Amino acid sequence: MKNSDRYDAVFISDIHFGNRFADIDRLRVFLDLLRDRVEVLYLVGDIFDAWRNCSPQDFSGLFAGFKRLVFIRGNHDGRFAGPENPFPSAAIDSEVMTWSGRTGLVTHAHFFDEKFENTSFLGRIADSLIYFLSGLIGKDLKKMIGTAGSKYSQKIEDETAKMAGLFKYDFVVMGHTHYGGDRTVRGIRLFNLGSWLTEPYALFRCGERLAMKKIAADDFLPGPDDFF
Repeated sequence: MKNSDRYDAVFISDIHFGNRFADIDRLRVFLDLLRDRVEVLYLVGDIFDAWRNCSPQDFSGLFAGFKRLVFIRGNHDGRFAGPENPFPSAAIDSEVMTWSGRTGLVTHAHFFDEKFENTSFLGRIADSLIYFLSGLIGKDLKKMIGTAGSKYSQKIEDETAKMAGLFKYDFVVMGHTHYGGDRTVRGIRLFNLGSWLTEPYALFRCGERLAMKKIAADDFLPGPDDFF
């Protein structure tokens, strides 16, 4: 497998466009490398930032020239998942797919976040305040809270795996928690795509082979040994 190879699909999440410390420069380089190599690019939620004043036109140019985009809405996508969606296809909540005889779900994991789904109006205001303060200091407060943030991520991953097991899924491609990585929880393979506010990951599919790649500032595409 060489970096010049093509990919059937690539999955990224939690770009939070509009937040001033989202790493759009790194994203732009990454997308330029992918543009002519990938058949389908999956945007797995929180592509926009609900708490920032930005227009779809500011963002959509980054994705010009991709053959196909799948926009899976996250809890921060808000109005951009509706009439103002700048992408050619409608936003969806999830997609079921099969790889090598195994069935899985691609979705933003806020649907499995019981606390989020039942959050009061004041709780949602608090969430917006966290992102506002993060923008002021230029750092992601969700990551800065350390152990508490890690435990929160583990809780959401556990809830996600529990629900996936009930529906007989073998894997889930997810975002939302900002703690990226490839983990197995309750027997379910979880591909957590991290965040472009902190540490972005991408999942690459080439035939029936996969590669989970942390997107470093100078290392964007998987090599031969990254695929399994």
